[in-house]
Amino acid sequence: MAKAKSSATVKKKSASDADDASSADISFEQALQELETLVESMESDQAPLDELIENYEKGTRLYDLCQQRLENAQRRVDLIREGAASDKKKLQPFDAESESLERNTQSQANTKTDDGQLF
Repeated sequence: MAKAKSSATVKKKSASDADDASSADISFEQALQELETLVESMESDQAPLDELIENYEKGTRLYDLCQQRLENAQRRVDLIREGAASDKKKLQPFDAESESLERNTQSQANTKTDDGQLF
């Protein structure tokens, strides 16, 4: 009887390992849809406790996957924005008048009188 339980446990672990492998290949949208479906089925109060626990575990994995995909997307957006900002700075036309005004303002701020006060 102990062997039957251990083989059943191995089958469950293998199934969850397969879920992990396949969930890594699904898109954010697919994972989110599957998570929403799981939540709806769990909220129906029709599932037995063991199924609820299995669905909860699967839902946790899907949630983690969605969070990871969102964080990756946010990093990509940040990189794009940084690149766009640095490209914009590089591509700005040179304005000689504003450049000379900026230099004059900086030199005046650095100038001190004999008593240590500005101006």
